[in-house]
Amino acid sequence: SSAAVTGINAYNNIQTNKIIGSKSANSGSHSGYSVTIKEDLIVGVPAKTRKRISEYSINNTLIRDCDLYKYPRTKEINTKSYSLEQSPIVFSNTITYEFKGKRVIVKNEFYVSEITNYPSKKFIEYEYLEYCGQKSSSPTSSKSFKFEDTDKFYIKYNKGGDVWKH
Repeated sequence: SSAAVTGINAYNNIQTNKIIGSKSANSGSHSGYSVTIKEDLIVGVPAKTRKRISEYSINNTLIRDCDLYKYPRTKEINTKSYSLEQSPIVFSNTITYEFKGKRVIVKNEFYVSEITNYPSKKFIEYEYLEYCGQKSSSPTSSKSFKFEDTDKFYIKYNKGGDVWKH
């Protein structure tokens, strides 16, 4: 199994740690590595605006499970659910901000609670031009994810060299 965690370290740097583990009946072992990126200490966000910070990848690793087909057909779509303790990905962030001279620290912890593999045709929607109630015969270049939300993410698998259907 493996997990990657991204957050701010004690030196105000963004740090990603990846841990790879193995377990047997008698023993366990872990190895890992980290990447540290120096960030600006202050990000200004003017009143009545917002700042979306999304440059950092939480996970680029394929999570495999016998209950999930990697490239499922419509009738093979399954969802695998996890508790915090069982989740293959647990990560956190700490946000510090100042408001009216008072420093506020907010700590958040997140985990993947479900994984569902979809065929791309069931997950990606293409936009079609419409005129007088009739849609164009071919899609525009715009595409969107049907299940897009702030608490969801999508990882596209590369098909090259696969021999397993799971």
